Formats: sequence, structure tokens, C-alpha cells
Amino acid sequence: MMDFLQTVTASPMYEYFTRAATQILMILLYIGIGFILRRSGLLPESTSKSLSLLETFVFLPALLFNNLSSNVRIEKLTTYSVMVISGAVFLVFVLLVAWGFTKIFSKGRPADEYGTYMYMFAFANYGYVGYPVIEGVFGSGMLTSMILFAVPFTFAIYTYGAILLSNGGSKKFTIPKKMIPILCALVLGVVVGLTGVKLPSFVTGMTGALKGCMSPVAMIMTGFVLGSLRFK
Repeated sequence: MMDFLQTVTASPMYEYFTRAATQILMILLYIGIGFILRRSGLLPESTSKSLSLLETFVFLPALLFNNLSSNVRIEKLTTYSVMVISGAVFLVFVLLVAWGFTKIFSKGRPADEYGTYMYMFAFANYGYVGYPVIEGVFGSGMLTSMILFAVPFTFAIYTYGAILLSNGGSKKFTIPKKMIPILCALVLGVVVGLTGVKLPSFVTGMTGALKGCMSPVAMIMTGFVLGSLRFK
């Protein structure tokens, strides 16, 4: 029995499992903190909006720039191209599946809800939860691949996704300001990585510290929003 346990605990799968479990447990604890803060009334109701703005304009761009500038290298350019193209192909597949589910679940619902259903089925919140878990379990190299794979989704969320949430374009649509810092972080991170520009230590240190805030703040925000709802 002891030999069996030693074999299991020494396997790579066990290590990945414990890493993933640790990340998920931390996420649940962060959500619990946000829930308690909301229920206790220690923070104002507008806190979730402020945290969301910090995530979009500061923490997520910092993570994207820090990772891409540190890991993207010109000798792997072909691999990166394959990741982006694969992401685009997968996006088309996801949109087709989402369209089918939307047709089923929005049947009989008001027409202006079609965009909401399509958005829910097509786009997952892979940034706030997925990125930290991927990095914690598989390392920064795999996170780079994930970010590049998700580039088509990032563009689609802030363009087609924004159209869907504006009642299918019935409202006047403009490219959201949220896309600007994310797009800049993606482009600058790739450029710095490919050119091999040596960044000052205070820049890498600052972006590294900011990216570490992304998952905790996002999950605290999630718990804060859940805290405003009744259990039933």
C-alpha cells in the first residue's frame, strides 16, 4: 500500500492535480472574502465596478505584457502563428455551437435576449480565472501559448461580443475603451519579446507585481457580486 501511494504521489499527474487543486482552493477563498465583505457592508456597493475597472485597465494588461515580453521569442514565431490560427479555427467552431444552443434556449424568449444568450454560450471568462490557473499549474511558458491561442477570442469579445450585448447592433456600437489597454499590452508584449529589448528592472518588477493582483481581485469582485444576491 505504501509503495502504491509513493508511486502515485511521485507521478507528474499527481503534481498537476495538487497544483490545480491549490489554485482552485485559493480562488474559492478569494470569492469567500468578497462575499463576506459585501454581506458585512464594509465596502460600498460601487466597489465591484471599481474593481472591474482595475482588472480591465491595469491588472490584465500587466499580465499580458509581462508574460509575452518575457516568453515570446523570434525562434518560436512559427509555433506562435500556429497557436493564433488554431485559436481562430476553434473560435469559429465555438460560435457555430453557440449559435445552435442559442436557437434552442432563446426560443420563445424576447428577441432582444438573443444577443445575451449567444454571448453566454460563446465566450468564457478565461482571463480572470483561466490565466492564473494555467500559469500556476503549467508555468509561464504554457500561459504564453494560452494567451496567443486566445487572441482571436479577445478580439471577438470586444467587437462581436460588444455588438451582441448592444441588442445585436440595434444600439449605436463603438469599439469599447476596454479593448485599448488590452490590445496595447498584447502588441507591445509581442514586440518587446520578439526584438529582445532589455526592459529596466523596475518595469518588469512593476508589471510582475500588478499581474499578481489580477486573480485575487477578480475573485474577490466575484464574491462581492454574489454577496448581493439571495441564496434562493
